[in-house]
Amino acid sequence: MVSLFRTGLLSVCLLVSAHFLLGQQNPAPPAAPAQSAPTSTAPAAQPAPSPAPAPAAQAAAAPASSSEAPEFNPNTPAIGLFSWFSLGGTSLQKGHGALYDAVTNLPFPNKIKLTPDAMLTIPLGHDHQLRVSYFDAKGTGNVTASQDLFLFSTSYNAGDFLNTAYQVQNFKMSLDYVTWPFPVKNSNFRLKTLWQVQYTQITGHTDAPFKPTVDSDGNPLVDSNGNPVIYSDQGSRWFIYPTLGLGVEDRLSRHVRLEAEASGFAIPHHAAIWDAHALAAFRAGHIEFQIGAKGFHYKTSTKQDQYFHGTLRGAFVGLQYYFE
Repeated sequence: MVSLFRTGLLSVCLLVSAHFLLGQQNPAPPAAPAQSAPTSTAPAAQPAPSPAPAPAAQAAAAPASSSEAPEFNPNTPAIGLFSWFSLGGTSLQKGHGALYDAVTNLPFPNKIKLTPDAMLTIPLGHDHQLRVSYFDAKGTGNVTASQDLFLFSTSYNAGDFLNTAYQVQNFKMSLDYVTWPFPVKNSNFRLKTLWQVQYTQITGHTDAPFKPTVDSDGNPLVDSNGNPVIYSDQGSRWFIYPTLGLGVEDRLSRHVRLEAEASGFAIPHHAAIWDAHALAAFRAGHIEFQIGAKGFHYKTSTKQDQYFHGTLRGAFVGLQYYFE
């Protein structure tokens, strides 16, 4: 607007200056003397034509192109905090590496908890981005064993009442490479290839709070090796995998955009992972509000004696702050 105002003001000044100069070059003729003079046959002088309006003055009426520039700038660092209403959970299974015959098959019940999620976005130029994210999902619940179980390193009997808890942590580093269109120029649509590495750790905990750990005299119970009997145990599994994927982004206006991504990786009879999300984002100034849904699936290596697998899914909301 400032540039248009200056252009318009300059055009008006040029028009006034031109009119003034033309007026100086064509002064009015002196008054005729009192005595009669022969009538001139020369045609009357025609007034000088008005100069055509300057192109800048005509362009001033058109909307400024800069006002249509998208407010979303992928070359801006940002940080986001989200709450994920995750459903699903985890399950502990017997793996191919087990050297025992006992049953290991426990789906961990899940009471819904909010999962905190955070993301840091670092611009790399040409609309490419490096995104680092982390979430920590937890669930708790109670279950009655339907059969004799061997969980981690502890045995439970059918009918035992179990307190259970689990935790899924994921750290992801993703290079979002804008593949099409290239160069981006003024396109509002982007297709991205995702080059990632992910660290995932799952921890499970079980406890039989009503099983006795002391005898009738109050003495601690011991096993065949003389160790105190304990019915609380936990185990953990983790893996690091590369993941590959695709993402799309469509900027509907200066303040609204849509985004969807999916990536994954698997090796038969080993670990597997995939994650996906879709969101709508609404931005005002430095703040962007996001709402969407996401899913995360994992399986630790089945070559171990016991392995975890499960799928977390649900809606999420959050805010992202852009530093520029």
